Amino acid sequence: MKNLLTRRTSMPGTALLLALMALWGCGGQNRKSELRLIPPDPQKLLVTAVRDADPDVRYRSLAEFSATKAIGEPWAVKGVETIVATDPNPLVRALGLHTLGRVADGRILTQAIYSMNDSDPRVRAEAAWALAQVPYAEIEKAQMVAETREAMVRGLRDEALDVKIHSASGLGAFQDRDVVYALITALRDSNFSVRYHAEKSLIELTGKTFHSNPVAWLEWFDAASEPFANAGQTPPELVKPKQNVLEKSRDRIQQWYLNWQGPAKEQ
Repeated sequence: MKNLLTRRTSMPGTALLLALMALWGCGGQNRKSELRLIPPDPQKLLVTAVRDADPDVRYRSLAEFSATKAIGEPWAVKGVETIVATDPNPLVRALGLHTLGRVADGRILTQAIYSMNDSDPRVRAEAAWALAQVPYAEIEKAQMVAETREAMVRGLRDEALDVKIHSASGLGAFQDRDVVYALITALRDSNFSVRYHAEKSLIELTGKTFHSNPVAWLEWFDAASEPFANAGQTPPELVKPKQNVLEKSRDRIQQWYLNWQGPAKEQ
């Protein structure tokens, strides 16, 4: 018995193998547990996401591909654009646009702008989000300022709430009079989050705040000779005094809630 115990405790490889086999088999036939000791091949994942007949398989493969570091490679951007342009499933197209939004450079603009006209509001919402992720310098570099601006201005009039929210947020980068008028109009929206992000973008563009009052904004803007002179500055009345740790934590939680509630809360 002593020899047997000695042999068992001296075989850690066997114990590890048994544990892995138990992990592999747990859950029965109705639960598939996948254990990968070798990282997946991003190119194979993308090929599966493009070609597989099952939309669930395409979605899972694309989700797994999106978690890799290859999403910004030229072949990857082209492949995801193909998915967004051709996949019949709107959830797969929406995930493709979210992946492009994480790339966040000028290469994704053409497809994202086109997808702002998609028949599914979830796809349009991800398209607007993707456009809002691209820095203005990248949009300018791609020579697509007018096209991107116009797509997001149209997004403010979309029937889908998330499209309006992301469009309002993204327009804060465009110092253009038509953009300001569109954002002032958005301040009359019935949804709090649309108004909140429209006001936030107006502050970014002008360095002013009129606390979401469209009449006050319009009066000031029509009279201003250089409305973008203070762009990027915080209005004095919004500058917060020095805070202690508890006050900072409180404000961070409040800001998180304001950003989070957009898709969920209407007022």
